[in-house]
Amino acid sequence: MGKYREVRNIIMEVLSDREWHKIDELQKKCEVMGIGFEGGRGPIYNAVHQLKKKGKIEANGNGAYRICEKNVNDKEENETTQEKFYKYDDELAESIKNIEKHLEKYKKFNWINCREDELQEARFYANKLIKLSEKIRNEIGM
Repeated sequence: MGKYREVRNIIMEVLSDREWHKIDELQKKCEVMGIGFEGGRGPIYNAVHQLKKKGKIEANGNGAYRICEKNVNDKEENETTQEKFYKYDDELAESIKNIEKHLEKYKKFNWINCREDELQEARFYANKLIKLSEKIRNEIGM
């Protein structure tokens, strides 16, 4: 997940309590979650600006922010198409990474010198990967 999306998600999580929060609080929560701001607060300001522009959060004029009431009730319903795409994209990337890891495992597998149970398991999963490959080709039309 990109830094902007991580910051945005953390901001929305913090503001979901409907209370007013200052930038310092948002930055501290991001840092606790492992996001550093060596180059400055740009990512926080950018995320806050975009969320205000989309009507997801509001400012009180004193440097504090809270979630807009219309966004509190149903978070899923307010998820934009782009956010759904990013979530799907992240899940797909993770799945591809896992498939590639297993492909590499079976490429390096010692098919000749292994126990019978290891061989059966390797054949089972190798066949599953082959069937998945065929399904993808058929679905995409390659």
